[in-house]
Amino acid sequence: MSTVDLARVGACVLKHAVTGEAKAVGIQGNLSGDLLQSGGLLVVAKGGDKVLLHFVQKSPGDYAPQESILQALGISAEVCTSEPPKCDEACSR
Repeated sequence: MSTVDLARVGACVLKHAVTGEAKAVGIQGNLSGDLLQSGGLLVVAKGGDKVLLHFVQKSPGDYAPQESILQALGISAEVCTSEPPKCDEACSR
């Protein structure tokens, strides 16, 4: 079995566990997706000729700090130290 095959098996097992936990606490909805796919954030200047911020998610819990996003956009605001995004409102729908 190749490394890619092992990764796919691991992702399927993880997906099954996560889906089970979500349903156990009452989270509903389409929980399908590719657990091996990561996300990110790309902020470009008007016109698209310059990259202002490039963030690549290394694991599912990674997020771009609010401070970095605001700085890239040239927004001056006092913000608290970034905390992981909370899912209170979206998950209760």
